[in-house]
Amino acid sequence: MINAIHMKRTILITLVCLAIAGGAWYAFAKPPLEVEALTPATVTPDLIDGLKDTTVTFTTSFSESVRSPQVQVLLPTGKWKKLGKLADKGKSGDQSAGDGTYSLQKLIKAGSPTTFRMVARRDRKTLLVSQSFRSEWVRETIGDTGVTLSYPGDMVVSVGGAQNEKFRAIHITFDDKEIVLGIDQVIPQNQSIIEWADNQTWPFNRPWQDEMEVITVAGQPALYDRSDGQTRAIIRIARGKILYMFENGTGMDNENAFPTDVFERIVYSMSLN
Repeated sequence: MINAIHMKRTILITLVCLAIAGGAWYAFAKPPLEVEALTPATVTPDLIDGLKDTTVTFTTSFSESVRSPQVQVLLPTGKWKKLGKLADKGKSGDQSAGDGTYSLQKLIKAGSPTTFRMVARRDRKTLLVSQSFRSEWVRETIGDTGVTLSYPGDMVVSVGGAQNEKFRAIHITFDDKEIVLGIDQVIPQNQSIIEWADNQTWPFNRPWQDEMEVITVAGQPALYDRSDGQTRAIIRIARGKILYMFENGTGMDNENAFPTDVFERIVYSMSLN
């Protein structure tokens, strides 16, 4: 009788251990999550100044029920960490409660990591992940042009023309927007931009001083042509025999021009080696 009871206990313990072991095996053997794109996903402002505190609003929308919608920040270790919860409650940057648009508004401290993404769980098998957003300002000397600029890290910078050519161009682009800095050896003798402007034939009848504002860039006088108050604008600087010309947008309209504050900060960051 005692042996029978002992055997039953042994069988029961064995079954419990097998169940626990089986559960542990199942936990480790679960299939990986399927990842799908989370769209639309926006960050406002889309260009974050990494040198000062900035309030940022993250927004996305869902047409179905999801779990744990959140914003994550990429740490220097390479791991993603939760920054905050996306909510549809009409607060913390959310415009209207219950409309399917989820938002989070956060103050991003100067010097903090500025690469973000939005994620949510559709179900146990599917993870929705947005594209990552990186929007901090960087500063570098652009190739062998002798020009140093600060610009948002999301922008793509390229140089056209060889070092020995009389005309070169630095292109700063993001999506369909573009700033072009032309570097042109067209000045016959060392002149300031004021002296150069006095000797030009302009396409207007009034004095050029009525059309342009004199500002200072890279320690040099510069001419700011605001194109009748439009976003598209041109800033010209002269040093030695070289004319530097920033152009915000390359068309006749504003569609491919950066916001004025972004354009001006890039220009005013300029230094010449």
